[in-house]
Amino acid sequence: MHIVPPKEAPKPATQTSIAASTADSPTSKAQKELGVVIDDLIQKLDAFDTVGIFEKYESPDDLAKFTPEQKQRLEDIMRLQLANPDNEGIVQEELHNMVPYMQEILAQSPELNDAGTEATYYFHTHEEFVRTTNGGYTFPNEPLVFVKVKDQWYIKSGPLHTPTPPGSPTM
Repeated sequence: MHIVPPKEAPKPATQTSIAASTADSPTSKAQKELGVVIDDLIQKLDAFDTVGIFEKYESPDDLAKFTPEQKQRLEDIMRLQLANPDNEGIVQEELHNMVPYMQEILAQSPELNDAGTEATYYFHTHEEFVRTTNGGYTFPNEPLVFVKVKDQWYIKSGPLHTPTPPGSPTM
């Protein structure tokens, strides 16, 4: 009688090989890069730094639509809204209320376009964050879209985006 030894079970993949293959995927690379951006946006929201968000995360194409005077006017408006005592903290509250939305998308994988240069995040409505106690609204439940230009991610559309220069017909 010939006894055949049992076949050796295949060795499970090591954590390193799984992590390496996942880390190399375009989605996980974008998620990691955007995680840094979203963390920074959360810090800027907590600090009520709307000018910093505008200056750092508006795309070069969008910034090119602004004359230096328009850009300065918008930044002045942002500062005045935060400093205006008549606002009763509405602007600060709305910025603060955006933080849970931004924290929510940190755990998500973005939906990428084929080129890997546009990433879309979808928010889930948190009713308690949609309407502020002062009667304002944080932002509509629209996706936050980032666009990658020369290895830098910018806000293309959605909350936190300033699409038109001040003084234009739509503003």
